[in-house]
Amino acid sequence: MRSRRGIALLLVAVMVSAPLGGCIFPEEERPANSSSLSVNPEVLEAGVFQQVELNAKAAISVYVPYLVIDPITGYVQNSTVIDLSSGSSVTLELLAPPRVDSVLLMVGEKGREHWPARDASESWMNWLMRGGDAGKDGNGVMRVAHDENSTLDTVNHSSERGGSVSTKTVYSLRPETIGLDQGGA
Repeated sequence: MRSRRGIALLLVAVMVSAPLGGCIFPEEERPANSSSLSVNPEVLEAGVFQQVELNAKAAISVYVPYLVIDPITGYVQNSTVIDLSSGSSVTLELLAPPRVDSVLLMVGEKGREHWPARDASESWMNWLMRGGDAGKDGNGVMRVAHDENSTLDTVNHSSERGGSVSTKTVYSLRPETIGLDQGGA
């Protein structure tokens, strides 16, 4: 009888102490990375503006270095930076370039101001392959808060790159519009 009471007391102590573990030993905050971002649709249609939903599993900023349409004004702007809280999402109208097979999104800590950027003469994939995501050399951009003419933040050239970023690659396909028999490529 005495051993059952001891076991019951031990079980109660374990159940009560489990929730307190987070208070006593808080989890370390992990750096923002691309695994915290999901993108829908998973494959984009290249060459057309389309609705793209960004979902965050952690608090992050996402640098979108492509043409987007401002949802309020309808103006097209080149690039934006979006802040997302954990569990939140945003939908952007984005143009996946017509002659590439993927787009690259950069993920950093929420509120990040400076981002590495590619040279004008290289593709985002070449930038990634040469290690541009390390943020050690090359160009940079700085986030500019939106004003009365826009609801999305924009970016300007900067000499600062802000350090390394995590990248999310989203594949894109361009549907065939003209068949080979009609002169298409």
